Amino acid sequence: MTSTLPVLNEDWLLSRLPPEVRDRLTPEMQTMISIAAADRPWKIHPVDIRFTVPLPFGSYYVTVVAGRERRSPARRAVEGRRRQLVRFANVAFVLATVGVFYAALITAALLLTAILE
Repeated sequence: MTSTLPVLNEDWLLSRLPPEVRDRLTPEMQTMISIAAADRPWKIHPVDIRFTVPLPFGSYYVTVVAGRERRSPARRAVEGRRRQLVRFANVAFVLATVGVFYAALITAALLLTAILE
């Protein structure tokens, strides 16, 4: 399978390096860094849902990706420390999603009882 991400300009990483570091790299080193930076491990997943939510104060994106776990335990541990699950934004998102779901459920129940009466 091929990567779903667009190929970035090969010099995007090199341009972020400080000039004094970039100037010390040989052309071969620059080529190898560009090749390594362009290789994306992100593959197509069985579940890949992505959408943008336009709000009055800005647009936000939501991504749900699921599939077979292929990361090593060491990599999962590193990413777990880097991306904490329990954060304010995550908790607020879950609470808002649950609130919207229950509000829709209650509204549907009230409309249904009004129609049936």
